Amino acid sequence: MKKSRDISYDFLRAIAIIMIFLAHSNPPGVIFQLRNFDVVLLVIIFGIFSNILYNKEKNYLKYIKKRIFRIIVPVWSFLIIFYVFRLLIFKTLGNIGDVIDSFVFGEKFGYVWIFRVYILTSLIVPLFSHLKEKLSLKKYIMFLLCVYVIYETLIFIIGKNNMLLNSIVFYTIGYGICCGIGVILDKISNKSLFKISILLLIVFAFFVLYYFKLNGILITTNQFKYPPQLYYLSYALAISFILFIIIVRKKIFITKNTKFLNVLSFIGTHSMWIYLWHILFVKVINYIIKDLNWLLYFTILIVLSLLVTYIQSMLIKKINKKKLLVYFDC
Repeated sequence: MKKSRDISYDFLRAIAIIMIFLAHSNPPGVIFQLRNFDVVLLVIIFGIFSNILYNKEKNYLKYIKKRIFRIIVPVWSFLIIFYVFRLLIFKTLGNIGDVIDSFVFGEKFGYVWIFRVYILTSLIVPLFSHLKEKLSLKKYIMFLLCVYVIYETLIFIIGKNNMLLNSIVFYTIGYGICCGIGVILDKISNKSLFKISILLLIVFAFFVLYYFKLNGILITTNQFKYPPQLYYLSYALAISFILFIIIVRKKIFITKNTKFLNVLSFIGTHSMWIYLWHILFVKVINYIIKDLNWLLYFTILIVLSLLVTYIQSMLIKKINKKKLLVYFDC
């Protein structure tokens, strides 16, 4: 008998995607900060399912091929569509350097850097998977902590001005640790996760007060996101753990409402293309409309991204080709 899909992970993905849409709608500062856990939550979920995929394949090259193709094919396909659209409507491709940068998941285009994080962290998931089998939970966590201390020390000594070092090495380690947490998350009890969350929130509160005293204003964690540092991670990990306990472990918000569950399932299984289509709408709105109310902006992004993804999904299912389903119905 086929095992039923765990809708709780779709719920987590849906929350993360909606929070990213909220961030890109230019909300007020407090709201912008409250939702600033979304990327870490996505990377943790990515770690959970990458570990499952690797254990299923048990072959590094096959695993990497599947993971990277599942990222590159949809993203590059979207970027081609985006630039064709831009050329037809706005009669320009823009700066060619920025175009190239988008295809290598750089920072100039914006929004696609998360896929660089996915690719980089997927490369080290097998390492975490092996460590999970060989080490006790305590030793595994100590390993992550030691790597993190070295990572923060390197950032402090070297700084973040070296683009190659920052965008490759630091991103891999910083977000890789979040991915590594996803790999081991099933072994951590609710009680331990809750205690860790409280500790992280205390660390976060300390940084809030410290930076307020230093600068005279409240500093958002977003300034410590590229690559992720302790002020950013303390908040993002704490909220991600709490949501994991509530939604995945306790399943408090999982109802029997079929329509609600169907929407969650759709967002969870189509999160990549929902995210990709929202990039187009963000770019268009930012180009043609200035100072749009953030709530209206947020609503437009959600409605249009879901609608276009739904239409795409229906068309792909009608064609019913395996390769298309893998890359264009995800």
